[in-house]
Amino acid sequence: MKNQINPHFIFNTLNNIDSLIAIEPSKASESIMKLSDIMRYVLYEATADFVPLEKEINYLKNFISLHALRLSPGFFEFNSKPVRNDLLIAPMLFIPLVENAIKHGDKKVKHPGIKMYLEADDHRLCFEVRNFLSDIRINKDNAGGIGMINLRRRLDLLYPDKHTLEVEVIDNKEYKVRLCIH
Repeated sequence: MKNQINPHFIFNTLNNIDSLIAIEPSKASESIMKLSDIMRYVLYEATADFVPLEKEINYLKNFISLHALRLSPGFFEFNSKPVRNDLLIAPMLFIPLVENAIKHGDKKVKHPGIKMYLEADDHRLCFEVRNFLSDIRINKDNAGGIGMINLRRRLDLLYPDKHTLEVEVIDNKEYKVRLCIH
């Protein structure tokens, strides 16, 4: 499960990079390096039980940056407080939350359309994602919803009684999910 990367993401990213080659070659090159970093992380580093939080954050930032090629850089807002270099986390816990925000969020709202916040101290690590709800509801495909189901299972196995996952719809307009590991 941890080694899966959505093929649509790869193909869409390659198409976006192809479009950049003629108009912004340096940005295309930078994007190729980010995609390479993502693939290296998923194939080699994310196979470990735990990874440094700093590497997980870098993976997340690269992922967001490549989606910003399609949705515009200002669409995403990612804030984090400085974290200790020795913090370890199970890899790829945050990505299903970001993928859901991208997939189900309203792409036509004022920027930022997706806000993410990460904070960590000696006692807990929390990651929050907020996005505006689209008026158009996407029908789940055959694999729909499996990301969150797998996330909950992983959390139960890796962090039994040491995590909370809160989901909230605010005023029928905004979706908020907050994952905390204690």
